[in-house]
Amino acid sequence: FFFTHQKLLVRLNLPLDSRTRLLTMAPNSNPIELDIATMAKGAAATAANIRDEPTPAFADVTGDGSNLAGCRRRRRGGASNLAGDDTATSPKASPTSPTSPVRKRPGPPPSGRRYSGIPVPSWFRPSSAETFRRMEMRDSDVVLSSFVKAGTTWVHTILRSLLHTFDDDGNEIPAACGGGGVGSAGQAYPDALPLDADERRRCLADPSDVFRFTRNFFGDFTFEELLGQPEPRLISTHLFGRDLLPMQLLGLDDDGNDAPDRPGKGRLVVVLRNLKDVLVSLHYFRGEAKDGWLGNEHGSGSFARFLDDDCPNAFGSPFDWIRGTDEAVRMLEAEMEKYASGKSRVMVVYYEALKENLGGQLERMHDFLGLGPLSDAKRAAVERAMSFDVMKQSRTNGSKAKDKKNQGSKSKGGGGKKRANSVSSMEEKKKDDAAIVVGDVPRGVSGLPVEHMITSSSTRPCRRGSSNSLPFQLLPSSGSSGNGCRRGSSIPKCIIEANGSKSSFAEVNNVDSDCDDDDKLSPSSSSSSLAVDVKSQEGNEEEKEKKQDIIMRKGQIRDWTNHLTPHHWEKFDAVFERKLGDVCLAQPLRRYQRATVPGLPSQPRDEWTLDTDPRTWPTFERVTLQDGMIVPDNLIKRASSSAAASKGFVRPPSEISGTIPSAEHPAEPGRYHLFTSAICPWACSVACAVFLLGLQEIVKVHVSDGQSGEGWVYLKGVSAPPFASGSEGLSDLPFWLHEVYRLHDCAVTTRVTVPVLWDSETQKIVSNDSWDIVKMLSTGFAGMGVPPKEISNVLGRDEAGNPTLLPSGLAEQIEAVHADLYHRLLNGVYRAGLGLMRNGDVMNDAVLSARRDVLDTLDELNELFATSRFLLGGALTAADIRLAMTLLRYDAAYRCAFRMGKCDR
Repeated sequence: FFFTHQKLLVRLNLPLDSRTRLLTMAPNSNPIELDIATMAKGAAATAANIRDEPTPAFADVTGDGSNLAGCRRRRRGGASNLAGDDTATSPKASPTSPTSPVRKRPGPPPSGRRYSGIPVPSWFRPSSAETFRRMEMRDSDVVLSSFVKAGTTWVHTILRSLLHTFDDDGNEIPAACGGGGVGSAGQAYPDALPLDADERRRCLADPSDVFRFTRNFFGDFTFEELLGQPEPRLISTHLFGRDLLPMQLLGLDDDGNDAPDRPGKGRLVVVLRNLKDVLVSLHYFRGEAKDGWLGNEHGSGSFARFLDDDCPNAFGSPFDWIRGTDEAVRMLEAEMEKYASGKSRVMVVYYEALKENLGGQLERMHDFLGLGPLSDAKRAAVERAMSFDVMKQSRTNGSKAKDKKNQGSKSKGGGGKKRANSVSSMEEKKKDDAAIVVGDVPRGVSGLPVEHMITSSSTRPCRRGSSNSLPFQLLPSSGSSGNGCRRGSSIPKCIIEANGSKSSFAEVNNVDSDCDDDDKLSPSSSSSSLAVDVKSQEGNEEEKEKKQDIIMRKGQIRDWTNHLTPHHWEKFDAVFERKLGDVCLAQPLRRYQRATVPGLPSQPRDEWTLDTDPRTWPTFERVTLQDGMIVPDNLIKRASSSAAASKGFVRPPSEISGTIPSAEHPAEPGRYHLFTSAICPWACSVACAVFLLGLQEIVKVHVSDGQSGEGWVYLKGVSAPPFASGSEGLSDLPFWLHEVYRLHDCAVTTRVTVPVLWDSETQKIVSNDSWDIVKMLSTGFAGMGVPPKEISNVLGRDEAGNPTLLPSGLAEQIEAVHADLYHRLLNGVYRAGLGLMRNGDVMNDAVLSARRDVLDTLDELNELFATSRFLLGGALTAADIRLAMTLLRYDAAYRCAFRMGKCDR
């Protein structure tokens, strides 16, 4: 309690002996029933005798994106206006009833203030926001714009590390690591800073000005100092869209209109996170929402507020934020096309992509910032710096630097010196290795008691999302000290039951992008170990036996699945679809806002029988990859007749095409893995070539069980490195082919297609072009396979006498025959069938032309095969393999599904 609530005690200006009495009541008796609300009431009464500084309301705790100090009341009541707003004041906190103690630390409520129609936090300064919008941009400037709880601090720290902290050898740059500069210990929002030194002095002299508290969070800086950063300047903000971001950044003139002949300056980095996890993170921000999930006497609830069209939370509706940001992104993309610059000035970063592949995203950012290729040493240094322990220590050092800068001015801040002295006294009197035995337990969403042990050696205990307003007693420590919530540390587990359904929380190893919010508290936060042993209530022995690792709310992906009910999330999905269904930036969020993957095959393919009917499997929406993120694929989406298009189906070319053998990809047995499917004719032609050439021991083939809402899936996993893991040498179950594409290039834009030829040594895709792979198997692995005897007799030979599908002297003929077949028949059936679907079942000219090509080619092949066994005489070639895969499917699939009967000619 000493450490987790010292901020409250210090701000209430309690004398040391009063604080000690509160923390050490009845030291030799059982834990007393004293809740936080009752303690605060008594503390406030004691603090009321101190007349030289206002007392903040207990329930109003400062925070990023919320109300700072809520309504700061003067000693005799009444709420003062906040700096920079001459009309809006924050609502008063509801009094806490001693008869119904609050067992959860309440988070900060909305401030009630607005700027340009957008709700803003209490630390927001309109004059600074307007100056930011009209600032003189430089070409090297980097503006980071993110929604609240989307990973602002994590991405800010990454960008600063790439720009200023580490050199290409991975060494720290002394000038950047000295501490104390703008942004060195976290972002300093431009709209939170006084404009210059004169305004800063006025703020510190005004007891009602919120800057006297915000400087402990964002640094004791001015907007003028923010602009004085060394280049490239990095500015992070929650402001968004063309009406709030710098006009010169977006290429606007001084009146906010499009400047037709003047491109913008600087770079824009946008950070997004799936909105369901954002909602959960906001709900537990600095405690738990005072009005709960679904509302109470304090308000409508965090769920309703989040979905409200006029969301009162800081920076407004997240749906409107994304839509406004999407407009700004499209403006910068259009500018790149207009001026043919070839280099984009905007990059969108998704929090989930950072979590899943930090190294790959670092390369992407480094290139976007114009810093050239990212060296291995610099990447490793930045990845280490992003670990939980290092970020904690960095912020502790940053807080000390801020505190050092603040020391000269605290005495002018109306009680600041007194507070600093009280902090010092607390530090001198506190006990090392103190332990708190709590007589109650935190509860899950439905009130299920939870037993856990927390140990921490960081500046504050990692309690994101905990809501501990508990009876307590200060007791001597047993001497234990833990590792804290570190990367890779083991955290006890529990079962949390939400609305009747149990959810198991997994151990979290990754750093929390927003854990800085709890670390940006008073610079005097203790670094001593703290052990909290929460005892289960009587009668819960059965639940105690079921304990598992308890989550420490560290920004894990899909935390939302542990809260509320499916009914609530269905309502959320409906709002998302209504507001963001057509917004490009929002499409990658869909994947992380689904509880399950739709359309999974009902059986793995090795369990199929003649009665297996894939048409009865769940339906799904096809997906593709855009900048490494999974988004809906509209290539073959059926159109309504009213929206029929005049053009037919056009298949995009394969994006990845390498060569075997080559310096990067030598022909070696066991090195390559081939991902295929029994459904796809293109993939089947490649798998067929492997077996005909006897390469099964040279190239490992993995056959998919079908498609799903995340693309091709392998229900029983794959054995391809580096995806294979565990004692059985298989990947996680199920395995998704998009993982191969995303490891190849974390920002790849491509359809997730089969076949894929994978190099397990370079961890790169060699090719996803089926025709190239078929030829590569004959040339690149020539002489390495042993074809079946019954096949060897019909295969041609290469110049070295090896069996091949590309016989010597026929290569040009094979290419010409295949090109004609591909256009008229192999892809022709898709031009006819999918073109019909895309055209709303309307037979336009493109569809009719494709149908004629298909049917005419079949007639020609009938005549050819009446006298010849193969396309080019007596030898089986690669072109025959390709043709066979289409003919095998024609009557079973294309004729019915694509209406390709002769009568339809």
